[in-house]
Amino acid sequence: NLGTNDNLRGRNPTFVAAYSATYLDLVKSAAAAYGEHTHFFLSCGPMSNAYCDAVLWIIRQAQAMGIKATFLDHRGFRSPARCCGHPGADEDRQMAVSTVK
Repeated sequence: NLGTNDNLRGRNPTFVAAYSATYLDLVKSAAAAYGEHTHFFLSCGPMSNAYCDAVLWIIRQAQAMGIKATFLDHRGFRSPARCCGHPGADEDRQMAVSTVK
């Protein structure tokens, strides 16, 4: 998940703006390279929810440009200590099942 390690927890406006602009540029570049039929899934969670608002903003901007983009909500899944705060295999399976519903 882009954003997990980008120091957005404190909502520092400078970091959030730089993150958002860079992520949007990445989506625009990928859309140009892969074509108009490409659909992008931008996710947030489960290790942090600090960047979800930024991801939702990026999706709205991309959609306004005609880019197909959808929010992939991975909030609410566990990130156990046994995996250093990362989702384990069980959580990965749960996220996959929730994604294909």
